[in-house]
Amino acid sequence: MRTFETYTDRKGVDPVNEYLAGLSLKDATKILRILTGLSSIERLGSPYLKLFSGYPFWFGELIIGNYRIFVHRLGGEAGEERYLLLHAFRKKTQQTPPRELDQAIRNLHDHYAQEREESGGA
Repeated sequence: MRTFETYTDRKGVDPVNEYLAGLSLKDATKILRILTGLSSIERLGSPYLKLFSGYPFWFGELIIGNYRIFVHRLGGEAGEERYLLLHAFRKKTQQTPPRELDQAIRNLHDHYAQEREESGGA
C-alpha cells in the first residue's frame, strides 16, 4: 500500500495539515478521502498526479478538484511507494503560481536538511 507522509518544519508545523484544518469540513474531508483512495489504487497517475520535468528530483502535484498538493517520492517499490506531501493550495488560475511552487521546493530542501542534521551529516 502506498503511503503519504507530511512534511514538518523545524518548529513542528505541518503546513499541509494546517492548510486542511483551515478548509471547510466538506473540502477537507473530500481531500482526505481521495488521499486514502490514492493509497490503494494500482497505479498513481493521471488525472490525480502531474509530474514536473526539469528538476533533478522526483517532484509533482496531486490534483484534487481545485486543490493541489505538491508531492515528492521518497522511494519504495511500485504500489508500495512513500510520498512526502510538501505544500497545499487552492489553484485559481491555469498556471501554477510561482510563489506556491517555490514554497514547496523550500519545504523539500528543508526536509532533506533536517534529515542530514539528524543523521549527523554535514
